Amino acid sequence: MALIALHSCLPVDGVPPECFPEEPCPRGNICVQRSCVPIPERELEVSARCLETTSCREELNGRASTLGPNDKASACLILQQPEQLIILPWSLEQTGAQALSARLVEGELSASLVILNGLSCPLNAQELNSSGLGGTACPANRGCLLRLQLSESLTLSNPPPEAPISILFNDSDGSCSKQSMKWSEAPPAESCNELDDDCDGLVDEEVNRCQ
Repeated sequence: MALIALHSCLPVDGVPPECFPEEPCPRGNICVQRSCVPIPERELEVSARCLETTSCREELNGRASTLGPNDKASACLILQQPEQLIILPWSLEQTGAQALSARLVEGELSASLVILNGLSCPLNAQELNSSGLGGTACPANRGCLLRLQLSESLTLSNPPPEAPISILFNDSDGSCSKQSMKWSEAPPAESCNELDDDCDGLVDEEVNRCQ
């Protein structure tokens, strides 16, 4: 009589796995070698140089004082992945790339920078959606002044790289594409005054106005 050897699917030490690809870990954890571990913290470098000019900040702060109770604009960085949403405060006063960190998993990452009329950032996805700031919207009646959107989503690898993840809302020359900018109201008009009136990082770019 032939004997059939049965092999267990469990590891040799007999400890059952905590997770499988089709049975993910609880929120805030990922499956690594069949164990649920916390999502690693990733360093970020976020830049929106087109918003750094004095004229642009004066424009945003002026709109903030007109549309809301505050005389200074505020900003929120919104990071979205298929399984999670992360909202971080972002400083309009600081220049250069800003160092932040977030627990991000591998896969696609989309990012937007929302400029508000001094309001605080939503705390979670429910608050974001109820505020009307979900998706790509920038409603003035919800305090939004301007929204910058990455033209293409990023693809993150796992394990995370040693270098920070670079999130650039501007091009290499410091300008921001008008296609990536959504104003809640009519954007300011560029005029020949050696200033960046419309917050795209360019000065007097419409040459005909200065001839």
